[in-house]
Amino acid sequence: VGSETMAYFLGRTSLFLQACGITQVRFRQHRAKEMAHYAQDCWDAEALTSFGWVEIVGHADRSCYDLEKHSEATGIPLVAYKAHDTPRSVQAVACILHRAALGKGLRQDAKPAGEYLEEMADKRPEEALALGAALLASGSATIRVPAGYSGGEEKLVEVTSEMVSFEKTTRTEHGATF
Repeated sequence: VGSETMAYFLGRTSLFLQACGITQVRFRQHRAKEMAHYAQDCWDAEALTSFGWVEIVGHADRSCYDLEKHSEATGIPLVAYKAHDTPRSVQAVACILHRAALGKGLRQDAKPAGEYLEEMADKRPEEALALGAALLASGSATIRVPAGYSGGEEKLVEVTSEMVSFEKTTRTEHGATF
């Protein structure tokens, strides 16, 4: 089971089905190729009937997929915010994109490469700092932009120190969004 939340609901489903008098139940996890592209984990509750095993309940961990798609379509952020009792100083890495140089050098690959570099700084700061150091040392580096950024296929692109740089920063957080 992929998450504590999924395990909880599988357990609740089992209890509910037993309370309904359905005693011959099994749970079957979907294989990766059976799941929808947006699902992280899927399970079916199956009951033994006169027709054999029949799916009677389906569970899918869709993560935040539905909320994210609704937010994209409406422009309304569907997030929760919790304020900290006191503001916190947080170390971060900033990605400084020089969009004119990025566009001139990478053309149609500029946007996906820029998005990838910004996410790298946010989610993998050590990797971003290492790339920044490599750019300072040699002037350029080849990066692998995953398929999700470039519309279906992975791309290797060469970025230069004129296109991007990274720096350590400190920011003040007054709360957390989730």
